[in-house]
Amino acid sequence: MSWCLYYSGWLMCDVQVDALCASLQDNNVLVQRSTLDLLLHVFPIHCCHLTQLDTVTVLTAAIAVVLRRDMSLNRRLYAWLIGTDVNGVPISIVTSGVSSMAEAGGLERQDSEPNMEYFDKHSKSFLVQAVKRSLSSDVAEGHQSSLKLRPFKILTSLLDKPEIGSAILEDIFLDVLRCIYRECVTKTSDQCARPKVVQSSSLKSDDSVTAISEVVKTANLLLGSLEPSFIWQFIAETLESTCAQANSRRQTPASDRVSLLELCRIVDFMLDKLSVVCVILSLFQMLSPSASHH
Repeated sequence: MSWCLYYSGWLMCDVQVDALCASLQDNNVLVQRSTLDLLLHVFPIHCCHLTQLDTVTVLTAAIAVVLRRDMSLNRRLYAWLIGTDVNGVPISIVTSGVSSMAEAGGLERQDSEPNMEYFDKHSKSFLVQAVKRSLSSDVAEGHQSSLKLRPFKILTSLLDKPEIGSAILEDIFLDVLRCIYRECVTKTSDQCARPKVVQSSSLKSDDSVTAISEVVKTANLLLGSLEPSFIWQFIAETLESTCAQANSRRQTPASDRVSLLELCRIVDFMLDKLSVVCVILSLFQMLSPSASHH
């Protein structure tokens, strides 16, 4: 496979990444399938053919294929992430060999059952960054509301693959809550603060209400697929860590940092608008140990 290094086009990396992303977002399923096959054979995640940033960019485009609900696409995407071929045969990284490609991290087949060691070591961090990027992407006003729902639908589909969705859930759940709050509250407040045109204000208001209701509906479907105990346990632990950070000088990554005020606003919104109020008992059970310490 020494031709892969030449084929990957080191001197035109930006064009290459743009081409991969465009192909993954093509309307033709056959084009998407062929691109995923190309990623499987030429760009295995553990190899260094792409930079880390480029890998996240390509993966952000790749995870959107789950929206097609096409098993052939999903099988190739998950194979790329967990280190198997299309037929589910696990692969291992060759650490010795005579070829230069083997030394660069080539692949060989194994007869053993696939496990999540490859995903945990090579793919998980990239997938977390890709999902976070998808959640944080800003959809311009006036674009169809379906674009705002894409991140939630992508995550719902990823959760259908428990080995992958459940493995990244805790790392991206804060971003999920932030995204829901941003689409339903922050952007609406920003729009209300702008000068309005009298003739179109009512139409924009109706569109805004419709968009918010669709986001709330999709968010409820997503949260409804999770265990209530996980949701409130996560909030309790985040509240506890936020209070602890406020009393110390310990620094955390900006993407994982949340203020106590922001967290309280998100929880207040969840109880007011989302279908989680029915598990209020779980909330008290999870928060009572944290509250007793503060």
